[in-house]
Amino acid sequence: MFLKPEQQLERCKRIVRQRVDPHIHPSIAQLAVESFDIPGEPMPADEFFAKLNRGDIDFKPFTLGSEWGTTWGTVWFRLTGTVPAGYPKGKPLELILDLGWYPHSCGGHIEGLVYRADGTAIKAVHPLNYWVPFMDAEGNAQVSVAEDGSFTLYLEAASNPLLLGVPPFVETELGDHATGKPDEPYVFKSADLTEFDERYENYSVDLDVVSSLMEFADKQSPRYWQLAKALQRSLNAYDERNPESVEVARAALAGVLAKPANASAMNVSAIGHAHIDSAWLWPVRETRRKVARTVSNALALMDADPDFKYAMSSAQQYAWLEEDHPDIFKRMKQRIEEGRFIPVGGMWVEADGMLPAGESLIRQIAYGRKYFKEHLGVEPKGVWLPDSFGYTGAWPQIARRAGYEWFLTQKISWNDTTKFPHHSFMWEGIDGSRIFTHFPPADTYAAWCKVQELDYAEKNFQDKDLADRSLLLFGFGDGGGGPTRNMMEHLHRYENLEGVSKVSIEEPNDFFDKAHQQLAENAGPEMPVWKGELYLELHRGTLTSQQDMKRGCRQEESLLRTVEYLGAAAALSDPEYVYPREELDRIWKTLLLNQFHDILPGSAIAWVHREARISQFRNDGASWRANRINEPTDALSVLTQTLDNGRVLLANGVLSVTIEADGTISSLFDEEHGRELVPAGTRLGRYELLKDEPAVWDAWEIERESLLMANAMTGSIESVDTENGAAQVRVRTADDDTVITTTITLRPGSHMLDFHADIDWHERERFLKVALPLGIVADQATYDCQYGLVRRPIVKNTASDEAKYESSTNRFAIIGDAGYAAAVINGSVYGSDASPIAGNVAEGCDSGTMFRLSLLSAPTFPDPRTDIGSHEFDWSVVADATVDRALGAAGVLNAPVLHDVPDITPLASIESVNGTVVLDWMKLADDGSGDLIVRAYEAAGGQADARLHVCPALAGASVHETNVLEGDDLAADLPVALQDGRQNAEGATLHFGPFQLATLRITR
Repeated sequence: MFLKPEQQLERCKRIVRQRVDPHIHPSIAQLAVESFDIPGEPMPADEFFAKLNRGDIDFKPFTLGSEWGTTWGTVWFRLTGTVPAGYPKGKPLELILDLGWYPHSCGGHIEGLVYRADGTAIKAVHPLNYWVPFMDAEGNAQVSVAEDGSFTLYLEAASNPLLLGVPPFVETELGDHATGKPDEPYVFKSADLTEFDERYENYSVDLDVVSSLMEFADKQSPRYWQLAKALQRSLNAYDERNPESVEVARAALAGVLAKPANASAMNVSAIGHAHIDSAWLWPVRETRRKVARTVSNALALMDADPDFKYAMSSAQQYAWLEEDHPDIFKRMKQRIEEGRFIPVGGMWVEADGMLPAGESLIRQIAYGRKYFKEHLGVEPKGVWLPDSFGYTGAWPQIARRAGYEWFLTQKISWNDTTKFPHHSFMWEGIDGSRIFTHFPPADTYAAWCKVQELDYAEKNFQDKDLADRSLLLFGFGDGGGGPTRNMMEHLHRYENLEGVSKVSIEEPNDFFDKAHQQLAENAGPEMPVWKGELYLELHRGTLTSQQDMKRGCRQEESLLRTVEYLGAAAALSDPEYVYPREELDRIWKTLLLNQFHDILPGSAIAWVHREARISQFRNDGASWRANRINEPTDALSVLTQTLDNGRVLLANGVLSVTIEADGTISSLFDEEHGRELVPAGTRLGRYELLKDEPAVWDAWEIERESLLMANAMTGSIESVDTENGAAQVRVRTADDDTVITTTITLRPGSHMLDFHADIDWHERERFLKVALPLGIVADQATYDCQYGLVRRPIVKNTASDEAKYESSTNRFAIIGDAGYAAAVINGSVYGSDASPIAGNVAEGCDSGTMFRLSLLSAPTFPDPRTDIGSHEFDWSVVADATVDRALGAAGVLNAPVLHDVPDITPLASIESVNGTVVLDWMKLADDGSGDLIVRAYEAAGGQADARLHVCPALAGASVHETNVLEGDDLAADLPVALQDGRQNAEGATLHFGPFQLATLRITR
């Protein structure tokens, strides 16, 4: 008889669906259900059980098959049942619950957590993991079972709306708040006590593995035909009416499943994981419950499978678990001590990798590692950031100076244009620091453990000539959920199997040690190295979306910088002063949470951003002395003159500015250098509305095509005034309901033209930029980044160049040619684009660079009213810009305005002997010693020498260099600025390499 392999594959799918899987959990009893509905904010579990014990919970009868829940509400179900006489019969008993699952959206809608009557949690349920352990085969129950077999359980069910459904990115208002209404009700379909028949589970997995191996095997190979024949014989042997046939059917597959892996197969280290977004398509309060559900699932799987190990990041999530569910936390701690539950990463949350200030990234680590050490007893070795939208080139230095040895992400695999050339490599930061980095080649942090993923990972792995080790993160993620029993059963089949990589469960530190050693030994001088930032060629709109969040971030970081400095000054001058450490810790932890990679980037629902409208940062490296606002100057007042056609001329002896009647600038002339900054044929300060209708990922994207669909907005000059010698021109620009009021200011003797914009924004699917063309021809622009600078292309010669069409700007960008440069600084903007301006003499157009700041967007998903309302922006164009001048101007623009601040002698200052050294942050030491911590870095990308000076209160103090966590265990291969070791603080000599960061500890 001819063998038809494709026919066997189709036959297999149907048999599994109809004749195998339904027998895994045969029902032996249906549970009775009662409900208690909470349509608003959820009741904490301990409060619920306290009220239950007092008789204050009024359960109502509930009929299975009925609708339940309101949008973002919670329903507590009381589940009662009876174990039939004679059970268990050699098989464990499990609950199977169906709350009305959508199997295509694990973690994105309804979930639940099952409790005992004493309030301790057993396990969670979600669409793809809906079993709950009840009684083992020997009769040991998870709950109290009465003599008559009766029992009671409680199910806390979260009625979360499905926001990212099929099709995705559909505009919805359901992400705004708990409505108290059943907008999209679910149906509680079934609640059964079942037998768990492991024979059918194992057979189902065997069939899936064999059929998947066939799909990816060479159809001309003996292996393909051997698999097909074994599959045929197995399906022939199986008869669902005869349970004993399962073992015969499995035996028919045993031979092909015992064939060992190819000698050159990849070695894959698998680790269980659940990526839990601290907020995204759900509010923070729901994340707290997701953490408990996910950890309970992981612990239940550890009970079921002794080989299972699980890795979890984010100190904030552990802290929530410790506070909300001490019973789960205690069980988790036991597994941590066994080495099976593995805390990784050591950051407070998995933060955005591009937008936070360098100090914020350090504090993510400082607060995170402190929690990990004090509460979990571990010190992670690696940075764990699988899902952030790009990674600053400062990360390798920050990580190494925090004591990390490795770095993990996979997000760069999402690039929409170019493919990253490595999966295992040394990532070299802008300063030259290197850290071993791995991108799991399955290109996911949420693998299902399928043959397809292993096959893809092996083919995709870019460094096969030098290494054969890779990491696989498995478990449902984003909304949590975690690994399942089915996933582990698949992995057990892959331990040594022909046709797939060799898989073993291995904790991340062990994998990274082996992978780094193997790559170093095999590569030698050919070690793969990537220098600079990891730019994500996707999600570029996250630099702009939810602008209030971003402005708040910048402001709060700035205020924290100032407050910590003033607190240190107060502590040094007054022994009775009580430093507000607890309050500052609370503020920092709130800020760090809100720098999570779906909050600060603006890609979460309205609820999240409403809760996180925070005031944030300032990174002023220019001066540590309070400056008076509008301080008198000896410079002459700015000249204002009205010209023909409604134009206005401003001049201060340094710059002359011609403002057209429509409020745009036709000339910005540097009189000292005879340089026109506005190319002929362009207008500086023109607002442009771009059509913004991404194909997918609305709030995340600004697509290339949008840059081709810009329409200029029309404005007019409303007034010309002078104040304190400065000239101010007020311009009104409008488009339907959107109104922009811009104040253009030229100050006496200034090299800067300042802009302040008040915007009342009422657009849908539009993107607002302001054009700032500069008469400078350059191939690249230089951008501010954490602890240094990064250069990105203006001229787009290659696909990689073109993919960087929208850039992270941070506080400033500098555009320069061989002899002259200009800068654009800003107070809250993070996105921009830069492109060449082609000159045309015949048409009177000059060449130059078009630089545009990205101000506002208006996506309709996930928040349909993104940024609608009032906003304010500040930016300046700086003529004759050096790095020093740009840093100083950015520092002043971003500095907070405080009232009644005395003139304080700087606690410490840096005297640059040569080069550019910035004193970035001063604070008291975290250990409460009263020592002063000073953070400084080289800012221009060259060598620098400097001297440290301290205030009289620190006379006689000593200084030594530490890691960024203020400890003395700085890695020996990292350069130090304080090269002579501990010495007197006053006059201490410092040497910095390019973009080198130093943390100095001054002890009295």
